[in-house]
Amino acid sequence: MHKFKQIILYIFIICIGFSSSSLARNAGNGWLELTIESTKLRKEAKYTESLKIAEETLQLAIENADSTDDDILISINNLASLYDSLAQYDKAETLYTRALKILEKKVGSNNLLIAKLLNNIATHYNFLGKYSDAQNYYEDSLKIRENYSGKESTDVAIVLNNLAEIYTIEEQYSKAENFYKRSLLILEKKLGMYHPKLEPILTNLASLYSSQGKNKMAEELCTRALGILEKEFGDESLGIARILGLQARIYEKKKKYVIAEKLYNRSVKILENFLGKNHPNVAITLSNFAVFYINKNELNKALKLLNRSVKILKNKLGSNHSETIKISKILMYLNRDIASKKNSNQVSDSNKSK
Repeated sequence: MHKFKQIILYIFIICIGFSSSSLARNAGNGWLELTIESTKLRKEAKYTESLKIAEETLQLAIENADSTDDDILISINNLASLYDSLAQYDKAETLYTRALKILEKKVGSNNLLIAKLLNNIATHYNFLGKYSDAQNYYEDSLKIRENYSGKESTDVAIVLNNLAEIYTIEEQYSKAENFYKRSLLILEKKLGMYHPKLEPILTNLASLYSSQGKNKMAEELCTRALGILEKEFGDESLGIARILGLQARIYEKKKKYVIAEKLYNRSVKILENFLGKNHPNVAITLSNFAVFYINKNELNKALKLLNRSVKILKNKLGSNHSETIKISKILMYLNRDIASKKNSNQVSDSNKSK
């Protein structure tokens, strides 16, 4: 059972170190096996299948007379993070609130386990576009982690990357770059130059450089990140889809439109395969693809993609989410542009007929 405990400690997002006896009691009723299977499916990005098993696992933990708070907490956190992955945010928030109450009662408010859960809650608020709340939770998590693990731990590096994402959104670019570089340096020292955990940081830093027009530096980081993922996961993964979308934007800036279009199409296809056609990540990629067509003056193609993107975002994130508002504005301007050109053409045709 100690081997099973090691698996649990590795695969769970909050990595809670509960007792072997607790895990052993539940192994008999299938809780442990279901938990491992759910996490295995999640690592393979089979989120819908993983979710069904995670829901069953939580129900099993609640109904089993031998279950402890430990078992329920593991199941709650695992399920909440899956709800976030599938954009079922209301369900996720309810579970995170419950998990935090259980854990604070068990270990207090200043504990490494709390820090891990705070990081997950911060990520949840990041998904929702509540960036100030996300930043506060990330910063609280970082303080606890630095206190318990030191400033050069892998746990600290992960939170630094998450905070850098928030700083990028808030346009604090210098601060974001410093945090990305610090995070990357820690992980390179601890894990080597080609570990999969480096990929999100490489991609985030590449995206930051691309937005600043530093395309050569961005391309180099994309190539390195893509090599890491392809070696680990093959030709298709969510990380690869994100890198392809970033590469598409870089090629678009270089006016290599044929290559860019192929990359956008491949990125969308991978995202749809893993997340379904109505996920916010799909919507955001569609909006980037639409802007590509706007820049090429292929407005009808852009309009089709933007309409779909806005519909997904309103349904999944609501009309007041920052991404929904931003992309809805692009759609509004596009509709105005199309209407203006249509009126202009009608006037021109009328003048010719005279």
